[in-house]
Parts: sequence; C-alpha cells; structure tokens
Amino acid sequence: MRIIDLMVVMSVVCIVAQPIQAGNDTRVWRTETAEAFEQHVRDRFVVVQQEPPGIRLCRSWLLATEKGVNVKQSVGLSETVWARKIFDMPLPQSQAADLYIYRGGGTPAAPMRIEINGKVIEHTSADDSIARGWRRQVIPGGWFRAGRNEVVLSGNGWIVADTGSPVTGSEISYDGGDNWHTAEGEFIVRLRLHDYPSSGEIISKVIDTARVLAPDRSIGPWPSPPAAARITVDADQPRGTSIEVSWRAGSSPRFDPRTWSVWQTGVKIDRVPGRYFQWRIQPITRNADRTPLVRSIRISFTPSEIPELPAWTDRLEPVSFDHAPALESAYPFTYETDAPRVRYLRERERLDTLRQPEHDDLAHTSAVRDWTSRRWKNGWNRGRYRYVPPWDAHILLDMAPDNLCLGMCTHYATVYVQASVALGYLTRHVIVDSHCVAETFLDDRAQWIIQDTGPGAGPDGYPVPKRFELDDRTLNALELHRLLDDERFASVLAVPNPEAGDEPWHDEPGILQFRRFAIALRNDHLSNPEPAESEHGSAHYRYDGYLWWSDNPENPAGNIAMYSLLSNRTADFYPDVNTTRIELEAMEEPALQINLQTLAPNFKTFEINIDGAGWQPVSTPILWPLNQGENLLEARSLNAFGRSGPVASALVVLE
Repeated sequence: MRIIDLMVVMSVVCIVAQPIQAGNDTRVWRTETAEAFEQHVRDRFVVVQQEPPGIRLCRSWLLATEKGVNVKQSVGLSETVWARKIFDMPLPQSQAADLYIYRGGGTPAAPMRIEINGKVIEHTSADDSIARGWRRQVIPGGWFRAGRNEVVLSGNGWIVADTGSPVTGSEISYDGGDNWHTAEGEFIVRLRLHDYPSSGEIISKVIDTARVLAPDRSIGPWPSPPAAARITVDADQPRGTSIEVSWRAGSSPRFDPRTWSVWQTGVKIDRVPGRYFQWRIQPITRNADRTPLVRSIRISFTPSEIPELPAWTDRLEPVSFDHAPALESAYPFTYETDAPRVRYLRERERLDTLRQPEHDDLAHTSAVRDWTSRRWKNGWNRGRYRYVPPWDAHILLDMAPDNLCLGMCTHYATVYVQASVALGYLTRHVIVDSHCVAETFLDDRAQWIIQDTGPGAGPDGYPVPKRFELDDRTLNALELHRLLDDERFASVLAVPNPEAGDEPWHDEPGILQFRRFAIALRNDHLSNPEPAESEHGSAHYRYDGYLWWSDNPENPAGNIAMYSLLSNRTADFYPDVNTTRIELEAMEEPALQINLQTLAPNFKTFEINIDGAGWQPVSTPILWPLNQGENLLEARSLNAFGRSGPVASALVVLE
C-alpha cells in the first residue's frame, strides 16, 4: 500500500464525506466508502469496488472504430472476397476476448474463417435471440498485441460496412488477400477485452471549502478560500501501475472556465484560488492484468479567515433548508431549446390545448402520450414509399397518418418526446429490448417516469399506450429493470388511459422488455438531425451512441456487451435536474441574503415565494428581511418554455 501526499488547491463539489477536524485548526474532507465514491463522475474505464471499497480500472472495455450509423452496405465473404479490420491496441491482450460481428454467418460445413495476426479460428453462427443481429467469437488470450492488429474475415458469411462512420481501418480484397482496397465504410466488428484499460478518470463533485471549514454553520458569512490544502491518497499500486492526481479551483459553484483555474498538479500550494474545488484521479497501468486501487482520498484544508456571525443570529433557531449539491451525469446530455421548428410544432398541433386546468404533470404528459398514439393507426406498415423517417415529428406527422412511411414505436416515441419537449418537459428516448419508449421528468414530483406511446390501439389490435405503476407510484426504466428479479414484479400494473375507461393490467411482456435499456444522450433532433443513426429499429440494434445500463460493467450481459457506453451509476441516468439549491448569508440587520443555484436546462430565471405572498421572478442575490417568528422562503427555477421546476424551501425562525 502506498500513500500519495500532495499539497494542493482543488476545486470540486463534495458532500459525500463529513469534514473532520485535524490539528492546527485544519479541516479534513474525505471519501473512503463505496457510496461516497459513487457520488463522483467517472468514465467507462473506472469502476467503484465494493469490498474493500475504492475505485480502480474496469476489467472490461469495448474497442470500436465505428458508431453503427448505417447498415445498408453488406459484404458477402467467400474464398476470394476477404475483409480486413484493423484494431490499434494500447496494451497486449491478457485474458480471452470477445469479437462481435454484426450479421456474421458460417456453418459447421462452411465456417467463417477468422485470422488474427496470423492465427486462425473457424467461426459458426447460431441465431442469438438475445443480441439479435450480432455474432460472438471468443478469442484466446494473447492473440492481440500492443499496436496494430489485423483481423481478416473470409470463407462463409456476411459483414456490414457502416457508411455513416469515417473509414479508419477497414479494407477489402477481391483476390484472396493479394491486393487490398479501402472499404466503402467501416466494418461493424467490435472487440470486448476482459483486461484492464491503460487508464481511466474520476472527477470529484465540487467541494465547497467554506462548508468544510465551517461545518457547524447553516448560513454565512462564509470563510475565505483556504490558505492551503493537502491531498492524501491511500492506494495500492502493483508494479507497472500508477496514479495521477490533479486539481482545479474557482469562485463559482459549478466549473466555469472564466472563473476557474486549469487542471494542475503540485505540492505546498500556499493559497487555494477559490472557494470551490475539485480533484481528479487517473489510475494508469502498463500491464493489462493489473490495476491500482484507490482506497481513500483525504483533503486537509488550512483556514485563512473565518468571519464572525452578526450578533442578531443568536436569536435564530437552527435553520432548515435545501442546499445539497446536485449529482451530475458523466455523460453530457444535449437538450433541445425553444427553437423555430420546436415552436412551429407547438403552434401547428396546438399542443397548449392538451393541458386541462385539473392536470398535474403526470396527467398532462399522459394526455400528450395519448394524443401521440392517435396520430396514425397502423403502426408497423412501412407505407407506400417504404420510407423509414428520421427522428423528426414534422416529417412523421406529414407522412405517417397517410400511410406514406413507416411509423413504428420509435416514431411514436419521437413525436411524444418532441411534443412534450415543445411544452417545456425534460423528455428523452429510451431504447429497450425490441421496443422504444420515452422517459419524462415530472417537476411537481421531482421524478423520472416511463411513458410508452405504443403504437396505440388500432384496427389490428396494437398495444394501447401506457405507463407503469407499483403501489400508485409511476416507475422509470431503472425501477422496472430492477423489479425483474423482485417478488413485487407481479404487482406492477400497466396503466392506460383511465379517463377513457381503460382498465390497468399486468403487462408481463412489456415489463420484460426492460431487461436491457439505454437512453439517447440528446433530445434536440428537431433542431439538429445529426449525429444519429439511420433507420433506428428497422434493423437490429447496432448504434454505439446510446448509454446502456449494466448491472455489472465488468461482466456485461450478452445483449449489451457489444456497446461502448455502459454504466451502473444511477446519476448517469438520473442526474439532479431542474432542482434549486438555496444558500443564505446573514446581513448586519435581521435579514438574509439569498443566493440560488440550479442545473435547469434552458434556464430563464428564478421565482421565489416569501411567506405565501405569491411567486415572483427574481435575480439573485436577494435581500430577505426577517420578521419575528417563522419566515418561509420557497424558490424554484423557470425555464424558457415557461415551466417551473421543483420547489426548494427554507424555514427560518427568529426569536
């Protein structure tokens, strides 16, 4: 075990560990439990280890050179037609690996021939009912080396060239390997290695040093930035592994390049340049069979100046209010704005009329879902022109109702997502097993829920649109996924449209589709059609731009192992959005200064409601004069669509 001790100034948010007092009035912030490590943002090459707790490199990762955008270019292999795929490896392979081929082929009588760096294996395919469209071949350990590796496919079978991704390492030969030509597209052949990657990264939440230095205070004034800081990392580092530690600091509660330093390393920093800071740890290995393990991180802050509270604050009872920092995703999401095509959809379809006075967010989004399901009837007919449209509600609403194009579940979900986005909701596509649904954030419940748009009840008996509930709680994708192994599974109900007299039922096939699920990482397809895959859902899943949930990223299920972006961190799928954080600072008179922060997409302004006087738009900071007795402050965000976020509150009692 090795202790790394760095005297540094860092900037990150962290309430994961309680500060403790050390000698010389220093305060220590620390992370040393698995739960604490889960609070921090990490890439796909790092996992949180439960026992002993810590973070280390992930012993499974995917090497892919394409995104799987387009699958219309197929290549039939033979004795003379060969395909060559190039993989560039950072480290030599240690454990057995999985080679995933889209389409594949080969039979015992006529196998596909796979040659890797001169070593040959024969491949025969059987239809895989879990990972449809994909074939897997186990490659013995040691076949792949550091640097350039050649995978040559020939014999019997088919592979697909993705013409929507840049060609970086795919070649084709028509004369049995004598001459090679650049392929018309990058072959969809991927490699999952069950080795440690060469490096990974974890970045802490933003640490508010003022709250670390004054842990007993609920209100300011707050201490100045620390005079110094020391980072201590407790880690195991086997031979051939190392750990890089860096930090940054700034004056704003979220990273902003205008107010924060760049990432730095160093020791004996005399002054921390800002109240907020973060640390970054990068585990590194030069041996694919070894990883460092970080057991704990401790940061000792040396205070500079801690101002006294005004005398009148002695009359305050303990203040309770919402000030917990928000959990963020490691995978940025691109949100749609109130762009011209979005406004046109709202106006063209008169979407504002879908909300009734008695509707809460659940009823409103269900009304949008039911409206979507009635836009066209035959949800699986490819239409007169055999056209598979993109994720664009305008094209769909122009063509699908007249049976001119395909309008399957993907497209029903698209119309719902874009209609609800046009009304100001945070909504996204969710891809499940052989189906596509949507997930919406309900501000009045601070909760993500699934809305399944169908196809709706048409003349051929397609499933009705629905949501899923357990004990009157509407569920999201992760909750449904986790219920698959729970005895409460049988109690989950599919709830259609109660207002139309539809009765709930236990939709076991619909729930089982959540054995795998992924989220699209953007919902701005109306404004920006690319990047995106073509004809989603009309062919087997192959796009490598979605984020898939994996119960264990080091041993991913066979139906998701061919995708790069896997995570078991809840905040990557359900970050804190639209919530408001309140900070209070005592002034000279019996008054508090209010500062508000939020992670609301399309943020417009804050609204506050003091002692029930009504909601008013404000700009922070705000002066809040206090009265004798109870004083209640409520605050929320307001976005550019006119939708308000969840309400945060502060109750202050002045004796």
